[in-house]
Amino acid sequence: MPEHPVYCILPMSEIQLFVYDIPPGTKTESLPYLQKALAAYCACKGWDQEAFRQIRKDEKGRPFVEGEPLFVSATHSGGRVICAVCRERVGIDAEFPCLRGRTADYQGIAARFFSPLEQAYVKERGEEGFFEIWVRKEAYMKYTGKGMAYGFRRIPTRDEKGFVKQIRGCRMRFERCGEMFFACAGGTGALRWNNKSQR
Repeated sequence: MPEHPVYCILPMSEIQLFVYDIPPGTKTESLPYLQKALAAYCACKGWDQEAFRQIRKDEKGRPFVEGEPLFVSATHSGGRVICAVCRERVGIDAEFPCLRGRTADYQGIAARFFSPLEQAYVKERGEEGFFEIWVRKEAYMKYTGKGMAYGFRRIPTRDEKGFVKQIRGCRMRFERCGEMFFACAGGTGALRWNNKSQR
């Protein structure tokens, strides 16, 4: 798992993002990458890394760091894992549609999981519009710990004015980085990317 931290400026509320390549043929499990990201975060802070290695899950399946108010989240797509470490609850999602190697019926998926406003946006913008919405919904699900049974349609990402900045009090951020669609739910601090060359 290559790691190339670029900088470590760590205000208390900042959301640190770490990017790792997944070796070909390797099973994707988030925990080892979350532990690497947590170790890098602790190293930047000058903390004892061993004291903060126990990642647990709460009753909703959301990961947190035992013994310290640190929260982690992970997403994998396109042969990469992205991990977030923050002092506030966060949920992240990323998609690299160009690396999927297949096309999908985005209109059909939108009809099943998106609101009428969101469906109209996908009809207008196609695949790009679909992923702009999808990653926001996934990130919010990870933030809340609600599973697919909760219903993607119940997560409003757009209103008549465009994309919403909050969903039920949860701050939402979106970035398009080259071929990557990325969303972060929760947290109040700035997004700080490490391993920039990996994005």
